[in-house]
Amino acid sequence: MTTSSLKTHQPTTKQDYRHVVMIVAGLLFVVSAISSLVIHDWRNVTIAMILVVLVFAPLLAERWVNLIVPTSLQIQYALLLLTGPYLGGYWRRYEIWQPWDTVVHFYSGFFASFALLLALAKTLHTFRLSLPVWLEIVMLITAKATIALTWESGEFLFDLTFDTRTQGGNHDTMTDMMAGLFPAFLIAAALYAHRRYGTFRYLDSLKLAGQSKIS
Repeated sequence: MTTSSLKTHQPTTKQDYRHVVMIVAGLLFVVSAISSLVIHDWRNVTIAMILVVLVFAPLLAERWVNLIVPTSLQIQYALLLLTGPYLGGYWRRYEIWQPWDTVVHFYSGFFASFALLLALAKTLHTFRLSLPVWLEIVMLITAKATIALTWESGEFLFDLTFDTRTQGGNHDTMTDMMAGLFPAFLIAAALYAHRRYGTFRYLDSLKLAGQSKIS
């Protein structure tokens, strides 16, 4: 094999490992589902199986949209699944310590904002668009607000279905929505500083990922 062919093959080899974190998380959820099935804990079986399905989201996003989801973003997503539905729902951290829900919402705001910037970069690249930074910021915050609303609606349905207490009333719901939205404003400020001063270079990696394709 020639040197040039080795150089061509190496990036593909490295890309093959970017889903490892999701595979590990998926195995954890499968084991949890089996453990709950053995003791006939149907509530936790359902939660674990939902998590097994959610693990495939990065892979499906790559195939449907033809982009490379960065390993860093997949790690953030795995942490969200672990801290939210798994620790919060499966292991009942939401019920044991009520602020856990708010903490998860706050963390999710960062992951969701970065994921939205990746989606925005892919859209702009695909349709060869160039938007002013203020419009990108508006789109980011609007999309994140929609996600926060959808998440709270999901928790409401989750409580109704499984008789849990992930929501603690209107005060809790609004606190969680603001906790989830606040990081979007921080990322929006970082995006503005990046466009103007070249800081927060991680945003460059998301932009490049949005322009990449599965080979």
